[in-house]
Amino acid sequence: MQSVYRRSRIFALNSRLNGISSMVETDGSVQKLVDISIARSKLLGEKIQSVDSSVQNIHQTIAGRRRFYKYTDIKKEDGGYHILFDGRKLKTPARNALSLPSMELALAVAAEWDAQTDTRKGIEPITMPLMTLVSTCIDQIQPNPNIIIRNCMKYLPTDSALFFTSESDRLLLSKQKQYYSPIIRWANKNFQIKLEVTDGMVSRIEHSDETIQKIASFLENMDSYSLAALQSVTYECKSLLIALAYISRYISLDQVIAASRLEEEFQLEIWGVVEGGHDMDRLNNAVNLSSAGLMMSLLYDEETMKSKIINWRAN
Repeated sequence: MQSVYRRSRIFALNSRLNGISSMVETDGSVQKLVDISIARSKLLGEKIQSVDSSVQNIHQTIAGRRRFYKYTDIKKEDGGYHILFDGRKLKTPARNALSLPSMELALAVAAEWDAQTDTRKGIEPITMPLMTLVSTCIDQIQPNPNIIIRNCMKYLPTDSALFFTSESDRLLLSKQKQYYSPIIRWANKNFQIKLEVTDGMVSRIEHSDETIQKIASFLENMDSYSLAALQSVTYECKSLLIALAYISRYISLDQVIAASRLEEEFQLEIWGVVEGGHDMDRLNNAVNLSSAGLMMSLLYDEETMKSKIINWRAN
């Protein structure tokens, strides 16, 4: 039997999501994520950012348009959840069917569209990070996941978590050891590998074929939504290892933000924050990382995620 979840269910989204996962417990709800995104859009103006230029170009065609729908609903059909605009199904930017695997994720994406109420600015894709993630998954990753896997693996030789400063810079080195070393130990144990690290002036680190193959095999076993989240976090952190630790729920949102901005924040402690510049970078970073973690939490509870990680590692 088909069932339609009316607009009131979307307005009640916050109460449905409270405590859904420790991964996003510092945010607590989709509404805060939307609020952060809207604040970021005010700082960035009309600049649209997304993980891929093709999605960006399509998003730009709708950016600024007046809201063309009154109500946002979701509907379960054919094993997936569809978002409805006044009864019509929403499609991805590439015109594929937007069928989502969980009701919670569908409600969250619908809430992003429902929040497009600014009559002056119109629709702002930059305030819909979950819509960007699910569209990337459906339009780009599901047709060819190997491209995304290769792109993520390219970060391993230059992974920021593997580059340490010299002993002469004790304060920064202490912070790097605090955040990077536990991730390296986790990765070595989780994948049964030996990652190489450096404190020298080198641009790339050469890893063994076994190390590369084991990490690549893990990525190949991941589902498309997890890959979408992994890609987003890898790009934001400039680190595949930090992204893997976050997606695997080894580190929290606060920890991934700290690890991804470690050197930048260290410099800001010395030189200070430039308003309208560094604060915008912080906001952009928080939205990208929290939205990826939120999507994973809306899809998989703790036990399901543990089982998935075991399967991804074993196959």
